[in-house]
Amino acid sequence: MRKQLRKHAMKEADVELAAQQLERLPEFELASCVRIDSAAERVSARLAVLQAGKTLVVSEPELRTLRILRPSAIDPSMYAEAVTEAGLAQFGETAEANATLEVHLFVIASEAANPANGARLGPAETSGFEQLDYGMLRQMGAVSGETPVVTLVADRAVLEENIPADVHDVSADIICTPTRVIRVERLASKPTGVFWHRLPPHILQSSKVLQSLKSKLERELQLRLPPVVPLRAMVRSRKSVRNDSGGRKAAKPLEEVEPRIAVRSGKSGRKEAEPVEE
Repeated sequence: MRKQLRKHAMKEADVELAAQQLERLPEFELASCVRIDSAAERVSARLAVLQAGKTLVVSEPELRTLRILRPSAIDPSMYAEAVTEAGLAQFGETAEANATLEVHLFVIASEAANPANGARLGPAETSGFEQLDYGMLRQMGAVSGETPVVTLVADRAVLEENIPADVHDVSADIICTPTRVIRVERLASKPTGVFWHRLPPHILQSSKVLQSLKSKLERELQLRLPPVVPLRAMVRSRKSVRNDSGGRKAAKPLEEVEPRIAVRSGKSGRKEAEPVEE
């Protein structure tokens, strides 16, 4: 299905027009803090946020770093530079999981969206990081279930056909195209946090903000979450291992490893518990 939807990718002119629709939203006008991904395709939308005098929150690829750009701390002549990939690192503040942050509008990337239920097909290059970013900000308290989620797509990418969704997927509340704004009835709940048991170890190992959030939750909620696996150990885990018959079999892919959360239970040890999934 994803291969069929590649033809719906937005052209540069479409992205700018959809960004203009975003700027006209009452939710955008009321927001003082907006989250947008770091992809080059959304540079015009990020620029619009700063030009409107709003705080911009951006997660760098693979959630390596969470950046906060405050327009008051940047010379207006440098806004266009600040929202580029290089500018985010130069002008953005690095945020940790304990940062005081309230995001009023969450702009999420999509290749296609269904107007009936807001189901989205995320860009292949983000590999689910948009959902992970939402869950992370939700668990940080920066995003709530009432925070509007907006996506920008081409008109031809508004599809009536079914788009499969998993429990960790984030549906859109508003779809902006170059020519219209579609408001979606909320039919499905959104993730309330990170699915730690589904999180590939190499992602946790490379993301400072996720490590910070993990430590915060373990400390405050007395949770024992999946450990941060050293890169050297992960390389070994990818190698094939011998089976009982002396042959060789492939190790289980990291993406399929789903450690469970153990919740401390006083002096009697610990008991198994499901991670946040509602």
